[in-house]
Amino acid sequence: MLFDKLLNCIESLVTQTEDMRGLLTPFPNKRIGLVDDAKVLLRYAKDAKLFVFDGDPRDVMPEFMSDEEVEFNKTKFILPFDVVAIEDYASCVLIANHTLSQKGTTDYRAFLEIQRADPYPLLTGEARANGIKVLCNVFGIKHIEDAFLLTYGVIKKDERQEMSKGYQAGIDWVILLEKDKILHFTAGKNIEPNTMPAEQANSSAGNAWTALREIMYFNSPDRHILEVSHSKPHHISPNRIPRSHQRPQYILLHPHEIKRRMGLALSEDDEKAVRAPHERRSHYRRLSSERYTHKQGQVVIVRKAWVGPSESIVGKRKYRVLVDR
Repeated sequence: MLFDKLLNCIESLVTQTEDMRGLLTPFPNKRIGLVDDAKVLLRYAKDAKLFVFDGDPRDVMPEFMSDEEVEFNKTKFILPFDVVAIEDYASCVLIANHTLSQKGTTDYRAFLEIQRADPYPLLTGEARANGIKVLCNVFGIKHIEDAFLLTYGVIKKDERQEMSKGYQAGIDWVILLEKDKILHFTAGKNIEPNTMPAEQANSSAGNAWTALREIMYFNSPDRHILEVSHSKPHHISPNRIPRSHQRPQYILLHPHEIKRRMGLALSEDDEKAVRAPHERRSHYRRLSSERYTHKQGQVVIVRKAWVGPSESIVGKRKYRVLVDR
C-alpha cells in the first residue's frame, strides 16, 4: 500500500531530522500552526486513521455539489478523526486538523501526499524513456526506480469557486526520496511556474482536495464507519510506526453492506438495500419541510442509532461499527 510507503518516508525524514530542520520552512500564516519538525509528521503518522477507497472516486462522486451542500459544509463539515489517511487508486493523502474537532471548510488543514515519482505509468517504449529522462534532468538524478515524491502543504475550500474544483493550497515543500535518501528538495517559495516541482505541487494539492471531497461525500448520515482489524493483534515495535496490517482500517458503508461483512442476518429491508429507519449516525439536519411551521430553516442534531450487534469476528477479521462517530 502507498500508505506504508508514506510511513517509510516519514521514518526516513525523522532519521534526518537535523538536515530537515534547515530545510523545512514554517507556514506563512502562524495561525495555521507551525510545522517545522519532522517529529510532527511522525505524530500524524501514528495518529492517522486509514480509510481505503476502491477505484476512481470520480466515477462515483457527483461533479458538483448543490448550493445547500456547499453552504452546509462551509460551517458543519468535520473529519471522522482529527488525523486521517485516505488511500485510493491515485495516491495516499494524510490530512490533519489544525484544531481538535475542526469544523467547516474555510480554514486550512495540513496535508501530506505521496505519489510514485514515475509520472508516466501508462507510457511505454521511447515515450516513457524520454519522459523519465526529463524528470531525472529536472531533479538532477540518475535513476527514478523506487523513488517517491512527498508533498507537504495546507488546503482549504476556495469560497470563490465551485465545491468540486475550488480549493486554495499552500505548498511548504516537495521532496523526492529514493529508499532512505533525499534526492531533491524544493521549498514551496522557490517553486517556479511551469516546472516539474510546480506540476507535482498542483497534482498533490488536487489529490488532497479529492481526498477531502471523498470524505465529504461518503461520510454521510446513511453510511456508518466500519472498523476492520485482525482478531489477534500484531506485535508492534515501540520504535516503528504501525503499518497498514498492524492497525485498523476504516470503511464507510451502508448498514446492509456492513451487516453482510459482519456475517449478520439481514432483514427484508436490508436485502432491498433500504436504510432501516432507526439506523443512522448522529448528524445535522436542516428542517426544510413546510410542516415545520416554527422551526423551518433551522439546523438540528439528529441522534445516532444502530440496530443489532455492532461487533463481530468473521475468520481472522474483527468488525466494529463506530456508532459514536
